[in-house]
Amino acid sequence: TEATLAQQVDSLITAVRFGIISQVQELLTANADVLVHKMDEGGQSAVHWAAMKGNVEMLHLLHTFGAPLDKKCLQGAEMTPLHWAAKEGRIGTMRFLVQNGHDLNIQDTNGCTPYVLAAQYNKVNAVIFLWKSGADINLPDSSGDTAHHWAAYKGYSELMGLLYHI
Repeated sequence: TEATLAQQVDSLITAVRFGIISQVQELLTANADVLVHKMDEGGQSAVHWAAMKGNVEMLHLLHTFGAPLDKKCLQGAEMTPLHWAAKEGRIGTMRFLVQNGHDLNIQDTNGCTPYVLAAQYNKVNAVIFLWKSGADINLPDSSGDTAHHWAAYKGYSELMGLLYHI
């Protein structure tokens, strides 16, 4: 039934958020074809939550069961898991997503790439990782602002120095 499916989605998202691999494995073994494509009430997938938490083992498990790694949130700025990982500075997560084909230059509804988002949140290591992975460092958001603009606007002097040399 629809109520049972909603309960399974809630259980999956909760297990991912708390890093309970065994419960995720059990839920996906029973109903992966449906569950890996479902979003929670906030419009995020299990992959989004694993990316935000920096749980690469969980991402690998979800990916093994066919979860799409680049699905956009259904609400807000429609960010992908790579956006979430960049915002949190989760290098291992970003590496996993990029190695498995996630588009480095994907833009959310504000035109922000993961690179721009990492700069907005002063995640210097994430900026370096994305740059070295081949992200387009000159791609602006929908307002025409680049990572350089954001670093200057927010007063991130260390990041400004880095971006000057990239």
